[in-house]
Amino acid sequence: MSIDAISVTTVSVTAQTVQTQNVEITEPEETTDVVTEPQLEESIPAETEDNSEEKTRGVLRLLQKGHFKGVADVRLRMNFFEEIQEMEAEQLQETADEGLEAINESAQAASQPLTESALLDEDQAAALDEFLDNLENIQSGSEEDDTFSAETLIENLQGSLDSLMGVLTPAPAASEQPEPAETDDGLQLQMPEALMVEPAAEEIITEEPVVEEPAEAPNPLLGLVQDFQEAVQSLIDKLESDLSTSSALPEISEAQGNGKAYAKFLAVYEDMLASASTEADQAESLDLEEPAESIDSTGL
Repeated sequence: MSIDAISVTTVSVTAQTVQTQNVEITEPEETTDVVTEPQLEESIPAETEDNSEEKTRGVLRLLQKGHFKGVADVRLRMNFFEEIQEMEAEQLQETADEGLEAINESAQAASQPLTESALLDEDQAAALDEFLDNLENIQSGSEEDDTFSAETLIENLQGSLDSLMGVLTPAPAASEQPEPAETDDGLQLQMPEALMVEPAAEEIITEEPVVEEPAEAPNPLLGLVQDFQEAVQSLIDKLESDLSTSSALPEISEAQGNGKAYAKFLAVYEDMLASASTEADQAESLDLEEPAESIDSTGL
């Protein structure tokens, strides 16, 4: 009897020991699903960046609506200067794209009466085709150009139109008038007053009747050319005006309250605008100089 009791007690103790060990082993596994601090830190920057971008867009929308006044208006334009410059460039590009599309459509429509009239010679017809192709190239180049310049765009358009008009409407020949005789020294010869003879008072001066020459018939080509020029020129002028007034933001507000602080920040902001304009001009001049650097001098 005593031996069996002892064995039973031993088994029960052993079982308790095993159960205790199992509990100790499983306890660390329960904590493996807890989020560690590094994981929390990695999720915070992404949320902060998204919030920052949303706040920036919100401020820019309010600036576009003219919500801020005085010093707040100027300081926010300074704080978000780069973002505003990008907005201005996009607005300028959209204005140029719309204007160039209108010019191309108008030029194509106005050129049809010229081509259908059969009044253009080969040189004039070729010049007109070249002008229309040049307009399309200007439009496509403007869409792909990262350094867009409104001034350069208008100069290209106006120069192209002026060149075409020089071919379609050549300058009239100068009227032939006798020029006064000149000496070797370049001095004009004049008759001395003593040698001038005045007609006698009794002499009756008869004038020959003036025969009016028939008026020349108007050139039908000139009217078509003028219509074409007016149609294209009016849209070039409109595009130039639209580009000069294009702005992503309303005009900067006047001072509200503290005029000294407003004047201080406004001066800084104007310097920032001037610096950005200078950098853009320098970038454009470098682009214009690039072709000159690529000249092949191997044959010299």
